[in-house]
Amino acid sequence: MIVSWHVSIGRDKDNAIEFLHDLKQRLSGPVSIVTDGLESYIEAVEREFGSDANYAQLVKQYENGRYSGAERVVVSGDPPMADVSTSYVERHNLTTRMAVRRYTRKTNGYNKKLQNHCHMLAIFYCWYNWIRPHHSLKDPYPRTPAMAAGLADGVRDMEWLVGLVDANTPKPGPRGPYKKKGNV
Repeated sequence: MIVSWHVSIGRDKDNAIEFLHDLKQRLSGPVSIVTDGLESYIEAVEREFGSDANYAQLVKQYENGRYSGAERVVVSGDPPMADVSTSYVERHNLTTRMAVRRYTRKTNGYNKKLQNHCHMLAIFYCWYNWIRPHHSLKDPYPRTPAMAAGLADGVRDMEWLVGLVDANTPKPGPRGPYKKKGNV
């Protein structure tokens, strides 16, 4: 289940803190966190979770511009080292890029406005968590991540999602007068 996401231009400390602050609000109990080797995450995890997180980094190493392996580094707590991997999030990023064609430049779906991009991602993650049955959650099938997390008792549909959007969209006001075009 995608419990939190954050869109930013850069991968700096402030964005890491903002992302992890949102993530912390959505979780309860002890957490295990795995990130790549970006140093911004170290301070952000410490600031938001303190010593409550089992935190490890998967630091990829390169020689002459080529991948040469990865090192698992414990940053805090006692993370399960067998589970220290970024493969799941990397695979999910691929799933998102393939499903949300707005990530592709020079197409009709490419967003020029960051706000529109964020709106589309919100719709995609809602669909991914609440509407799309996942074959990996097959006992019983169909099941969504929201059902597996105990947040839903059934698969939602697109009509439900459109209802959410409609309920949160401000009603349009009256249109202003039309302006007459002059001769050009």
